[in-house]
Amino acid sequence: MSEVTLHINGRDYKVRARDGEEEQLVRAGHLVEQRCNDARSAMGTLSDASLYFYAALMLADDLAGGKSAAPVQEDEATAARAEALADRLEAIAIRLEKAAR
Repeated sequence: MSEVTLHINGRDYKVRARDGEEEQLVRAGHLVEQRCNDARSAMGTLSDASLYFYAALMLADDLAGGKSAAPVQEDEATAARAEALADRLEAIAIRLEKAAR
Protein backbone atom coordinates (compact mmCIF):
# COMPACT_ATOMS: atom_id res chain seq x y z
CA MET A 1 0.00 0.00 0.00
CA SER A 2 1.11 3.51 -0.73
CA GLU A 3 -0.32 6.89 0.12
CA VAL A 4 -1.32 9.70 -2.22
CA THR A 5 -2.40 13.20 -1.38
CA LEU A 6 -5.53 14.50 -3.08
CA HIS A 7 -6.20 18.23 -3.12
CA ILE A 8 -9.96 18.73 -3.05
CA ASN A 9 -11.91 21.83 -2.09
CA GLY A 10 -8.83 23.62 -0.81
CA ARG A 11 -7.79 20.76 1.46
CA ASP A 12 -5.30 17.95 1.23
CA TYR A 13 -6.49 14.42 1.90
CA LYS A 14 -4.05 11.57 2.39
CA VAL A 15 -5.54 8.41 0.92
CA ARG A 16 -4.12 4.90 0.87
CA ALA A 17 -3.90 3.24 -2.51
CA ARG A 18 -2.98 -0.22 -3.64
CA ASP A 19 0.38 -0.39 -5.34
CA GLY A 20 -0.03 0.50 -8.99
CA GLU A 21 -3.39 2.25 -8.48
CA GLU A 22 -2.00 5.61 -7.37
CA GLU A 23 -2.46 7.30 -10.74
CA GLN A 24 -6.06 6.11 -11.02
CA LEU A 25 -6.80 7.47 -7.54
CA VAL A 26 -5.24 10.83 -8.42
CA ARG A 27 -7.42 10.99 -11.57
CA ALA A 28 -10.46 10.18 -9.44
CA GLY A 29 -9.49 12.97 -7.05
CA HIS A 30 -9.31 15.40 -9.97
CA LEU A 31 -12.82 14.36 -11.01
CA VAL A 32 -14.12 14.97 -7.48
CA GLU A 33 -12.42 18.39 -7.42
CA GLN A 34 -14.01 19.25 -10.78
CA ARG A 35 -17.44 18.21 -9.57
CA CYS A 36 -16.96 20.29 -6.39
CA ASN A 37 -16.15 23.27 -8.60
CA ASP A 38 -19.22 22.54 -10.75
CA ALA A 39 -21.48 22.36 -7.66
CA ARG A 40 -20.03 25.57 -6.24
CA SER A 41 -20.51 27.36 -9.57
CA ALA A 42 -24.10 26.17 -9.90
CA MET A 43 -25.25 26.68 -6.32
CA GLY A 44 -22.94 29.24 -4.73
CA THR A 45 -21.67 28.87 -1.21
CA LEU A 46 -22.28 25.44 0.28
CA SER A 47 -21.16 23.74 3.47
CA ASP A 48 -18.42 21.16 2.97
CA ALA A 49 -20.91 18.36 3.59
CA SER A 50 -23.35 19.71 1.01
CA LEU A 51 -20.59 20.39 -1.49
CA TYR A 52 -19.23 16.84 -1.24
CA PHE A 53 -22.74 15.42 -1.31
CA TYR A 54 -23.59 17.22 -4.55
CA ALA A 55 -20.23 16.30 -6.07
CA ALA A 56 -20.83 12.64 -5.21
CA LEU A 57 -24.36 12.87 -6.57
CA MET A 58 -23.11 14.31 -9.88
CA LEU A 59 -20.48 11.57 -10.19
CA ALA A 60 -23.06 8.90 -9.37
CA ASP A 61 -25.39 10.40 -11.97
CA ASP A 62 -22.60 10.23 -14.55
CA LEU A 63 -21.97 6.57 -13.70
CA ALA A 64 -25.68 5.71 -13.74
CA GLY A 65 -26.08 7.44 -17.10
CA GLY A 66 -23.09 5.66 -18.56
CA LYS A 67 -21.09 8.88 -18.87
CA SER A 68 -17.38 9.06 -18.26
CA ALA A 69 -15.04 12.02 -17.88
CA ALA A 70 -12.32 10.03 -19.59
CA PRO A 71 -12.25 6.96 -21.78
CA VAL A 72 -12.10 3.81 -19.72
CA GLN A 73 -11.55 0.20 -20.54
CA GLU A 74 -14.66 -1.90 -20.21
CA ASP A 75 -13.49 -4.81 -18.13
CA GLU A 76 -14.17 -6.35 -14.74
CA ALA A 77 -11.19 -4.68 -13.08
CA THR A 78 -12.40 -1.23 -14.16
CA ALA A 79 -15.91 -1.98 -13.00
CA ALA A 80 -14.59 -3.17 -9.64
CA ARG A 81 -12.50 0.00 -9.22
CA ALA A 82 -15.47 2.19 -10.12
CA GLU A 83 -17.66 0.37 -7.62
CA ALA A 84 -14.99 0.67 -4.90
CA LEU A 85 -14.69 4.39 -5.61
CA ALA A 86 -18.45 4.84 -5.45
CA ASP A 87 -18.47 3.02 -2.10
CA ARG A 88 -15.70 5.29 -0.78
CA LEU A 89 -17.57 8.41 -1.93
CA GLU A 90 -20.77 7.21 -0.31
CA ALA A 91 -18.94 6.51 2.97
CA ILE A 92 -17.37 9.99 2.87
CA ALA A 93 -20.75 11.61 2.21
CA ILE A 94 -22.30 9.74 5.14
CA ARG A 95 -19.46 10.78 7.48
CA LEU A 96 -19.77 14.39 6.32
CA GLU A 97 -23.52 14.40 6.84
CA LYS A 98 -23.07 13.06 10.38
CA ALA A 99 -20.38 15.63 11.13
CA ALA A 100 -22.60 18.44 9.84
CA ARG A 101 -25.43 17.51 12.21
